[in-house]
Amino acid sequence: MKKAWLWLLLPVALLLLVLLHVHSLARLAPSEIGRQVPVLMYHAVGDDCWGEEHLFVRPAELEQQLQYLSENGYETIFFEDLAHLERYEKPVILTFDDGYDDNYTLLLPLLQFLPCSRTQ
Repeated sequence: MKKAWLWLLLPVALLLLVLLHVHSLARLAPSEIGRQVPVLMYHAVGDDCWGEEHLFVRPAELEQQLQYLSENGYETIFFEDLAHLERYEKPVILTFDDGYDDNYTLLLPLLQFLPCSRTQ
């Protein structure tokens, strides 16, 4: 008897999940469905690479990349801004992992200098 209830509840649960998903899509504007946002991931900033060189970006190169984003109309956003993509024409997310001091000494001045950047 218990197995019969389980087989009855399983389709109902699946239907509920599908309806919730459809409801969440219905709240999005048609232009937001499937919209992709580039995410640029950086590990460390510096001229002195103390680890794997391909994981580092030199400050001058990063400045060129940020300048390109700014000159081409990209707006840096935070992950929480993904819920409101309609506010941004060309959003981009920048991530910097591990929290090395170069984030403060080299990266922060670059982000504050460029108009496209928002920092917390």
